[in-house]
Amino acid sequence: MLRPALLALERSETGFQADERPDVAMTGESKQLHRFVADVDLDRLPATVIARAKRHILETVILALAGGSKEGVAEIRALAKVEYAQGPSAVWGAGDRLQPSGAALVNSYAAAALDYDTLCNTVHGDVVIIPAVLAMAEARQATGRQLLEAYIAGIEVTARLSFSAQPPQRGWTHTSVFGVFGAAAAVARLIGLPETRIGHATGIALSLAAGSQQSNVEKVLTKRLQPALAARNGVFAALAAEAGISGPQQSLEGRCGLWSLYQAGDPALLLKDLGGDFRFLETILKGYPVCSCSHAAIVACLELIAINALDPADISEVEVTVTPFMVHMVGGDFDPSRDPVVAAQFSIRYALACCILRGGVSLADLDLAAICDPAIQEWAARIQITVDPENDGELAPARVRLKTRSKGVLERCVSVMPGSVEAPLSDAAFKGKLQDCVDRIPGFSEQGGLVRLEEIVEAIDRSDQCTDLTGFLAAVGQSSNDFDQRP
Repeated sequence: MLRPALLALERSETGFQADERPDVAMTGESKQLHRFVADVDLDRLPATVIARAKRHILETVILALAGGSKEGVAEIRALAKVEYAQGPSAVWGAGDRLQPSGAALVNSYAAAALDYDTLCNTVHGDVVIIPAVLAMAEARQATGRQLLEAYIAGIEVTARLSFSAQPPQRGWTHTSVFGVFGAAAAVARLIGLPETRIGHATGIALSLAAGSQQSNVEKVLTKRLQPALAARNGVFAALAAEAGISGPQQSLEGRCGLWSLYQAGDPALLLKDLGGDFRFLETILKGYPVCSCSHAAIVACLELIAINALDPADISEVEVTVTPFMVHMVGGDFDPSRDPVVAAQFSIRYALACCILRGGVSLADLDLAAICDPAIQEWAARIQITVDPENDGELAPARVRLKTRSKGVLERCVSVMPGSVEAPLSDAAFKGKLQDCVDRIPGFSEQGGLVRLEEIVEAIDRSDQCTDLTGFLAAVGQSSNDFDQRP
């Protein structure tokens, strides 16, 4: 059984005046964010924050192990072995060891491969922050306390950047654009940089921030690569700051900073109750391994089928009404001819066809044979999509309308995102999700899958008490047997 805790800025050295306010360099938003990162203290954090951090680490590690055999992972791993020297940080489940930047790149890509990872507002922050901090924790022989403080600092930076972003979205991928700031902050904290140097790290991150939603629109593998690049770049930014490279200290509010050039941000939202109210607690734990824009429709469809005991043969028409943003992300035709898995993950038509014919959407539905099933493709082509132009929601609401032969027209609307604070993923569903992932990890069952999962759960649950993380890292599948495994 899963453990309860898991269930349950200064003036720029260049002298560039980026803002006309005379005191902004010493009291600006970036500075206050850097101070927060430097001040995170496990002893002053609520138990709910620590427990949620552990849960996110657990899920992300399991997802990365399960995603290690998916499309593009082997190619990215091979490329990383050429581009990065051997080092102290493990590539999870592969037996390779690289410098931290390389390990973070590969592990992040694998963690994002199943599209089953957490979502906080507009960012998939965990697949950026966790691979970055774990790679550096292994390289620097960090304690569990250092690991958790660094992760919480970095994920909170990422979450707050997302929540403070002001519409309209300009087409940037927030996960990678905001995530590189969080990863830089997290790694800088983990390696013990002082507040000023943390500022340099996030300043360097400004030069590395990138990511376009065109990858989502075209449904290609760079959807997974973008967070991996952010994880790698976050590690590099922190190491460059440690080496003495200077970066802008007004990376957010400066005249040429993030908010001016990339996405407008509200300083008040960024800083409100900073250090007291942790916005990353609003993270969504996904119940289905497809884009979050499809989840409300999935639940609506499954509920209609269950409540009315419908058989696929009884359903003659399906119509789903969603918001413009949801159509932008998942409303295109289902075309698996180029990148089949990505096409399936970003198609609401495919997801609903799976609900009708298979009773849900699981990792098995992302196997090539399942995606290319002619019956699924025929059903997906029949599903009609209607747009509600008056609704600006990103993940909800979604209304599903089924025309049936025996019970007439049935409708159901899901108005909140499943897995969110308003509709949280149950402990049983979370355990089922982990089991679904464990069943997909090559060789894991042969090594005592459930026993190994429980070992990972146990190691993460006691990570805050580890003065030496080598045993913890061994349990989560990172360290080789020649490492000491002290508690």
